[in-house]
Amino acid sequence: MIGGERMSWNDVLSWARSDNVELMGAAAQALMSNPAVIDGDIDDSEADRFMVRYLVLVIEGRAVRADVFQMQPYVAAHELARWYKHWHGLRPPSDDTLKYAREELSRLYLSGDQAQQRRVVDGVLEHIFEEPSCREDFEEWKDHPVLVRAIEEAEEWVRAHP
Repeated sequence: MIGGERMSWNDVLSWARSDNVELMGAAAQALMSNPAVIDGDIDDSEADRFMVRYLVLVIEGRAVRADVFQMQPYVAAHELARWYKHWHGLRPPSDDTLKYAREELSRLYLSGDQAQQRRVVDGVLEHIFEEPSCREDFEEWKDHPVLVRAIEEAEEWVRAHP
């Protein structure tokens, strides 16, 4: 992949399913490559779910052991926002993937320290909310006593940066 070589979807899928952070990073890189480097029929649902899982792992800071395919937490946060807006724009939208991403973001925010909460708000939510149609996906967060802060902060940033 680094040299532009092509790989099979089965290989990428085996990397995505591994617990090895380096292999997972290689799978993510293959899925993000442009031009595409994967041969075979990609299972979009499985690929999308993997991307959420991998990017959340990086946002949490659990992927720092990677040597070659290392991604920084804020880069992963921006990538997750970009992917979320992409999935949201599909017709019909990838509702299962969107729901999974929201659940993982909620978990990250609620379980995280202040730095992790900042990555969720500043790195992900603010950029998802740049797309007005995505904001309504997070309406139920407004009913949660802790998650409502994340929504308010992200919406405030969007208002300040039209």
